[in-house]
Amino acid sequence: MQKNNGVFTEFKANLALIEAQNAFLALKKRFDELGEEVRALEVVDDETCEKASELLVMIKKWETKLDEERKKRVTIPNQFVRKVNARAKEFLNPLFKYERDLKAKIKDYKIRIELKRKEMEKKAEEERKRLQEQLDKEAKEKNIEPVKLPEVIMPKEKLKVSTNNGTVYEKKRWAFKIVDFEKIPREYLVVDDKKVNAAIKAGVRNIDGLEIYQEIEIVTRRI
Repeated sequence: MQKNNGVFTEFKANLALIEAQNAFLALKKRFDELGEEVRALEVVDDETCEKASELLVMIKKWETKLDEERKKRVTIPNQFVRKVNARAKEFLNPLFKYERDLKAKIKDYKIRIELKRKEMEKKAEEERKRLQEQLDKEAKEKNIEPVKLPEVIMPKEKLKVSTNNGTVYEKKRWAFKIVDFEKIPREYLVVDDKKVNAAIKAGVRNIDGLEIYQEIEIVTRRI
């Protein structure tokens, strides 16, 4: 038996898909005919250029027709999806904030623990050096080989908390921040296409390092 989720069933969705496919198939024959005309056409003079332009307008017409068929079938479902997503977002956003806040608190705690560990490690290393100097002095006085104390390394504690609902643990990832933009190698920089195109649209015609030129673009507009 098909399980109903309270809104749509898979059966209804499949039925709507079949109806859409049938509507598209009704147009496919004309699309295939247009494809044959396009493949056969060679633009070599004004007459064939005009024919190609007529075909472009016709193709645009059928693109619009197909898109209208698509929109008839998806507009209401899309509106439903947008409304459900928007309503869910209202409830999810607070949860996302709680998650960020807790992660920040745990991270701050781990930073404090690490600073304390480093402080203890520094003090222990200073004490080791003091004892090593004392041992070295005594060994020199007795003309014997000095005992070498091992370097102090305080173990790092990694976070891992397991519960009935899941596990929280820490991992390290490499990140970066900009400290001197001028020193960044060129291969790590990218051109801002949006800014460049906006400048060209505003009338800028000279930008160092760029060649600004006009190119032909074929535009189709229905009457």
